[in-house]
Amino acid sequence: MSSAQYDLVFFGEISEETDPKVVRARLAERFRLSHDAAARLFSGGRVVVKRGVDAATAKRYQDAFAEAGATLQITSVDRGAGHDSAPSREQAAPSSPSTPTGQQDLALAPLGAPLDEIDDRGPPQSPDVSNLRLMSGDDWTLVDCAPDIESPIVPDTDYLRLEPMTPTRDP
Repeated sequence: MSSAQYDLVFFGEISEETDPKVVRARLAERFRLSHDAAARLFSGGRVVVKRGVDAATAKRYQDAFAEAGATLQITSVDRGAGHDSAPSREQAAPSSPSTPTGQQDLALAPLGAPLDEIDDRGPPQSPDVSNLRLMSGDDWTLVDCAPDIESPIVPDTDYLRLEPMTPTRDP
C-alpha cells in the first residue's frame, strides 16, 4: 500500500462547452456547498480543495469535478521534506496524480476570505526567568527599589524686597 499523499487544487478552470453558472451549481450540489463557498471556488485564484489524500480519493474528486465540467489539479505532496510541491497553473498535470514538480505556488487569499484562520505567530515562547533577581540577598524591601528623587533646587531670594508702588502722574 502506497503512502503517497496528494493535494487537490482548483484554479477555476472549466470546460469550454459548459456554462460557468451550471458548473458552479453542480459543484455546490455535489459537495453541499453554501453560496459563499461555491463563490470562493470560482474566485480566480488557487483554491486548495483538500490536502493530504491518497491516490484513490484524489481520483474520485477529480472525476467528480470533471462530471460537473471543471478541471481539478492533483499535486504530489512530499511531507517528509516539510513542504508540498504545488505546481503553477501551466505546470499542473490534471490526470497524473504522481507527477512531482518541485515548485511552490504562492497566491493571495480571495477577496473577502477570512484571514483569522492563519496563524503566523510561530511557536510559543517561554523564556527561562529562574535566574533573574530584583535584588541580591533576602534582606530587602520595596523601599530599596524606589528611585532616588533629588530635592528640587530652591533659589536664594533673601536679598529681594518688595516695595510699595507709588502711582505716577503723567504731566
